[in-house]
Amino acid sequence: MYKSNDERLTDILIGEAMLSLLQSGKAVSSRALMDALQRMAEQEEDEDRQQGLLRAINEVQQNLNVQTGQTRVTLRDRHNGEHHFKGEPVPGDKRKH
Repeated sequence: MYKSNDERLTDILIGEAMLSLLQSGKAVSSRALMDALQRMAEQEEDEDRQQGLLRAINEVQQNLNVQTGQTRVTLRDRHNGEHHFKGEPVPGDKRKH
């Protein structure tokens, strides 16, 4: 059961992107799904579907981060420039410092 129409639209759009990958014969991967969603967002003219595609992209990205154990950190330097870092935990690393 969906909590909102927005969630339903997001799932539909993820399904459409996945179906396009399957029909194209391309390899199905999380990265390919992200690329398909981004292409759809670039071409979409309907505002509701554009917002749904942005939600879908964010949802897939969040799931990727959880699955891979990656963390992302954004730091600003003294000149207000942003620096983005992402890392993966080292297997077996039990250090706390």
